[in-house]
Amino acid sequence: MDFVTYLSQSGCRLDHKAGGQSPTSIRKTLSILRVTLSYAVLHGDIASNPALSVPLPKRQNCRTFREVFMTASETQEMLTAIRHEEIAPIVYTTLYYGLRKSEVLGLKWSAVDFQNNTISIEFTVVKNKSIIEKASTKIESSCRKYELIPEIKTLLQQLKIEQETNRINNPLYCQNDYVFKHADGTPFRPDCLTRSFQRALARAGFPNTRIIHGFQVGQRELLKNH
Repeated sequence: MDFVTYLSQSGCRLDHKAGGQSPTSIRKTLSILRVTLSYAVLHGDIASNPALSVPLPKRQNCRTFREVFMTASETQEMLTAIRHEEIAPIVYTTLYYGLRKSEVLGLKWSAVDFQNNTISIEFTVVKNKSIIEKASTKIESSCRKYELIPEIKTLLQQLKIEQETNRINNPLYCQNDYVFKHADGTPFRPDCLTRSFQRALARAGFPNTRIIHGFQVGQRELLKNH
């Protein structure tokens, strides 16, 4: 119990910040200790498992933040402020179609039909430990086809030209079919997109806002004049 108290107040943070570990981290540590000490009991090294009687700390309520949603006018200002950022095309597409982060990053050029003016959502990209994995959308209804509106069509056509230029000029270019990627062709990681978006907002003087279902904003008017 003293060890659990130590962890909760000042113990062993890997990020070296002040304060103790989260209840979730402590629960994981205590779980490992319980299993380890159970082996010690099994082999006769100790008479009983002292960790079994230690209560697990209550799980933290993850929703400790206050959600703030941008208004249409604030979103217009935000789009103007980040229009020269690398992630601008991702944000524009996410906003208009109301996509999840995993869906917009899973978008492939094969799903963009410039001739018939359609864009299909067929794949998602998720982060599994240190590897990016691609997977089909969870359910059939998640596979959707949208009209490729003129503003987004122009944006994607320009992006495709830029990527082809980058490919020609960089012999180490990472060739793949993903629409949204870095200048060297490497696809965006979900966690990288989150950090880049927060930094772009901070540089423009906007409050912290999460990318969640296109910020619940999808008005075509938001893309005018940008």
